[in-house]
Amino acid sequence: MKLFISRNREDIPAHALKELEAKHELCCRTLIRFEFLDFTIPDSYDFIFFSSERAVTAYFRLYHPEANCKCICVGKRTAAALEDHDVHTDLVFEKSGDPEANKNAFLEFVKNGTVLFPVSDRTHGTYADMLTVKKRLMVTAYRTVSDPQTIAPADAYIFTSPSNLHAFLQTNTFPEKARCIAWGNTTAEALRDAGITPYHTLENASFEELAALTFK
Repeated sequence: MKLFISRNREDIPAHALKELEAKHELCCRTLIRFEFLDFTIPDSYDFIFFSSERAVTAYFRLYHPEANCKCICVGKRTAAALEDHDVHTDLVFEKSGDPEANKNAFLEFVKNGTVLFPVSDRTHGTYADMLTVKKRLMVTAYRTVSDPQTIAPADAYIFTSPSNLHAFLQTNTFPEKARCIAWGNTTAEALRDAGITPYHTLENASFEELAALTFK
């Protein structure tokens, strides 16, 4: 089966890539790029929420958390990116594809604290929207830029973000029987908004989960 994955080959963990290549013919290509921005942050906050590795990179270009600040992140790879900066993650949501399932744990952890969110200009603000306006501090740390390209027809398409889906649709259409897989609920919603029913939604939004997926 031929798969298109909206992520560059070098950004896929080697063990998952090897497993995917043993089963499928792969076309791995991101359709977006990022531009890091200069930004300022408030003087005080209790938590920092990192939704992706990109958010980690954008924040640490300019800042480093205070010793008493607790870090929250989505996904093991984001936690690993924080470890690269010698930062301990106090709360990791491993079920990254389903924010609603993490809502109670998130709200219980932050309680009445204020949370800093370094985000993209295209953020959906899923976790930030769980907090009152006074408790969420949003800073645009990087810009997501579409890089649309023509993609050869595939049997299945794996979109790792709504932005990749939107870039794909600028210059491509789907073969009649193609299946679309969503990298979590936010991307699944973007597919449905485009009139496409997701074949499958990854709960943990990981390449390991994708490699284990069986196509019927």
